[in-house]
Amino acid sequence: MGDPGIVVAVVDSGIAYEYYRDVYGTYYQAPDLAGTNFVDDWDFVNDDGHPNDDYCHGTYVAGTIAQSTYNGVGRRGWPRLFAYAGQGTTRRWKSLRLGRGRRYKIRSGPRRTDHKPQPGLRVSQLVSGGRRGLRPRLGAVIVWRAGNDDGAVRYPAAYDDHCIAVGATRYDEQFTSYTNFGSSIDLVAPGGDMGVDQNGDGYNEGVLQQTFNPETKVLNDFGYWFLDGTSMSAPHVSGTAALFLSLNGVKDPDFVEYILSRTAEDEGDAGWDEHYSLGIVDAYAALTGRVPWLSGVSASGGAVGTVVTVAGEFFGEPQMTSNVSFDEVEAAHTSWSDTEIVCLVPAGASGQTEVTVGTIGGLSEGIPFSVVPELDCIDPDHGPVGATVTLSGSGFGYWRGESLVTFDGVPATGYGYWINDTILCEVPEGLTGLVKVEVITEGGKSEGLPFNV
Repeated sequence: MGDPGIVVAVVDSGIAYEYYRDVYGTYYQAPDLAGTNFVDDWDFVNDDGHPNDDYCHGTYVAGTIAQSTYNGVGRRGWPRLFAYAGQGTTRRWKSLRLGRGRRYKIRSGPRRTDHKPQPGLRVSQLVSGGRRGLRPRLGAVIVWRAGNDDGAVRYPAAYDDHCIAVGATRYDEQFTSYTNFGSSIDLVAPGGDMGVDQNGDGYNEGVLQQTFNPETKVLNDFGYWFLDGTSMSAPHVSGTAALFLSLNGVKDPDFVEYILSRTAEDEGDAGWDEHYSLGIVDAYAALTGRVPWLSGVSASGGAVGTVVTVAGEFFGEPQMTSNVSFDEVEAAHTSWSDTEIVCLVPAGASGQTEVTVGTIGGLSEGIPFSVVPELDCIDPDHGPVGATVTLSGSGFGYWRGESLVTFDGVPATGYGYWINDTILCEVPEGLTGLVKVEVITEGGKSEGLPFNV
């Protein structure tokens, strides 16, 4: 079911994915990763093709994402993995090697990454140097832990436009005491809390996963361990996103983040808040819901009747309740597919609006669109200073506010009334001969019509 080619790149201490001997020791395969596919593995610390774990952390993270499923052992995992050794404790970690690893990893084709740099390492410069090309150009979706300092989200997770920053919740779905938070948090997921036993099962509420002994670091002493931290929450988001990519064939990383956020389980204050962002990742809702998403509109503005193409995903087949709206004014469409809608700027729309798509799956977020006023007629088309004239057209707005009519740039006076398709005003003083009349609103300036004073 879905695309088996989706790969999750785990940037960590390596993964216990094979039996292998080298000068550093003997490495073993974690039993619950025996059925997991690994692709294009590389160790950029030791420059070899064996990124084996010597710390336990990477194996634990990888298990949450992609351990074997329905094998009668342990817990369920998700897709294929790209094993990447970019840090460690018994080997010297070099920031230069992490930079090399990131480039190699992305060029190899993974769409999903789950980074976990060690505390204190200077990785933000490397991310800053390459981050702009990573997500938008190559389609990589980047998930990064928010940090465990009970403070602001750490970099590189705090790069708002490029990373999904993940905080941690515990058994009762409350945010943990250690998780970082703030304006850069994007999602939260189960991270555990080893300080409590909220379900009364006799175990502290960590996240349970297989790895080798985190206390002794004996590489063949595998077991299931409770751990907590945003490193435990981030792989839940990575796995969910990989499944979404696999099932839907999408390539835009912004769309993936949008769906995960819009289908998250809201906690804390209604809507966004600094501890939960938009909520706890909900894999079932993300995979089954079809909330429409807008990737762009063919024009940033236009007059009533302008043909506009709305691009995105999950528009579905048009239903009775499906609609494209400019603010709350519904537009007529001439074609509708799952990824593109062609519509006309509707009469009644004016000023600065937002284009949205509503379907049975929900209401999309909006994209700004300026409805430019259109002046069709001036009646009469001539008259003296102080004469009352009627302007007819569209997109004027339902009240004047800061809008105005000008005669060769001179503001009109004596406005009688102002509605969306009709304006009454007086010819201003100081004019003579043929002038140009224009309507100016927050949506823009109309084409001018001649008036003879």
